[in-house]
Amino acid sequence: PPPAPPDARPLPFVTMAGFLPEERCSELLAFALANRERFRPAPHADSTQREHFVGDPSNGKFVVEQQITNAEVRPWFEACLRGAFAQALPRLRMRERSDWRLEIGMTAYCGGGRFFFKHRDDGERGGRIRTLCFAYYFHRQPRSFSGGELLLYDGDGTRNFTSIEPQHNSMVFFPAACTHQVAPFERDVAHFADARFAVHGWLNVGAASVGQ
Repeated sequence: PPPAPPDARPLPFVTMAGFLPEERCSELLAFALANRERFRPAPHADSTQREHFVGDPSNGKFVVEQQITNAEVRPWFEACLRGAFAQALPRLRMRERSDWRLEIGMTAYCGGGRFFFKHRDDGERGGRIRTLCFAYYFHRQPRSFSGGELLLYDGDGTRNFTSIEPQHNSMVFFPAACTHQVAPFERDVAHFADARFAVHGWLNVGAASVGQ
């Protein structure tokens, strides 16, 4: 790519390779494959809802998602997350808060041409505001998909961006107020097991406490 212009202000982010021990990573993939029926097609995008995933229900090759509520998975994954926050937050110039709440979900990208529109995640929902985004990537190896990079836009979110490849067993943290999107996938995968899986989520705070 061409060099960044001199006035570019890259979006702050933190990446961590080898985020989980290999046995935990394998356990998470096994959980995703064993719970295929719990994944549901994500909503479709249109001119008024550009934050939604894009998919095509006619061929079954779409983004699917579920919430992680399984008692055998969430406790240890959440413990790994909270340990990583101590490293990531200072680098993002954020501080820990006593009123944080954690949201965790899972997605599987299965089809070529699927992507996520440019958006921000810091809007108010139910009296709470998301302040930090995270995404943990995992998949079968060797991987069968291509594309699907996370694009983190600089400044006003209109032009320059950093592209982060969804490497197996890697985590990325970035502020929810920053503009981002998922780049298109280049081809369908043959089986659900070959999808690009991600555990994604947010730390959110009470709207009344923002800025305190």
